[in-house]
Amino acid sequence: MDGALRSGTNADLAESLQTMIVIEPLAHLFPANMPQHAMAVRLAPDPAAQKALGDLDDRAAWSSVYHEGVRQAAEAAELITPVWAR
Repeated sequence: MDGALRSGTNADLAESLQTMIVIEPLAHLFPANMPQHAMAVRLAPDPAAQKALGDLDDRAAWSSVYHEGVRQAAEAAELITPVWAR
């Protein structure tokens, strides 16, 4: 869900779900309000990816941000697989 102005993801509005995968590309700026009881996986940029993000309006950084996302993909897959397979 697009968080718009209320929160980064609005993940707390899905508190009735038992399983949740939340993708937070701007988690370091707008962290999600996660339901405490949900089996949740949060995917967010690590410090290296956050550094690559830099100025969000700088389109020249998009290529390096993409590569940081690809680098994090294997770890994300390991986090998602047990939740997705349920």
